[in-house]
Amino acid sequence: MAGGSKRPLLGSAYVPGSDAIAQSRSSRDYEWCPHDTFQSSGPGEGESDCSGQPAGLESNEMRLPRLFVAVWPSDEACVDLSVLPRKDQPGFRFVPEENWHVTLRFLGDAHPREVAEALDGVTFPSTEVHLGPVVEYLGDDSLIVHATGCETLNGLVNRATAHLGDTPIRQRFVGHVTVARLGRGASNQRSRWGEPAIVGMAFSSSFIATEVVLAQSHLESDGARYEIVARWPTV
Repeated sequence: MAGGSKRPLLGSAYVPGSDAIAQSRSSRDYEWCPHDTFQSSGPGEGESDCSGQPAGLESNEMRLPRLFVAVWPSDEACVDLSVLPRKDQPGFRFVPEENWHVTLRFLGDAHPREVAEALDGVTFPSTEVHLGPVVEYLGDDSLIVHATGCETLNGLVNRATAHLGDTPIRQRFVGHVTVARLGRGASNQRSRWGEPAIVGMAFSSSFIATEVVLAQSHLESDGARYEIVARWPTV
């Protein structure tokens, strides 16, 4: 069990209760643009540079980012997870360590300022999260470790953001850390390739959720990259 959380270092950090933005080293940082409006974007539309002329969109519009609210495991819990066999094999892609997290709610396309303001008034309790007891499938294409203890945080986030995002709130919350994914269209090949060594492997760890994070997901050719937009300490 531990303190510090291993979370993405990229992205802009919104300071709750203010308009301050701490710029990071990434050239693709998300910036608050008070005079811009946002709209969902379809395939092929470009990203805004906050200049008022986003590629593929009309002036003064930019694409809505894809957002989720999560907690990140502590460094010690990540060390425990890293001990799991992670040898790649056909059809499976293991999630990089910096992307391990427990999603409290996936919002989909949403305005980050609106989400941050909705969560500003929430008091998040410090929570012990238990990981385990085995590595198993969630659905047909994700290998996960269950994360119990986040139910209260999930409920608080859902109530505060029920009116936001284009993705409905899941009726049943299943807290988990995804450790590997099956490639698109590869589920019917599992019997031929065989199962990864970690399927069914016993696992146990725990950590204290010291903060709740609002993050933006970038889908890139080599997988997802996450940027922190805002964070709230637990109490």
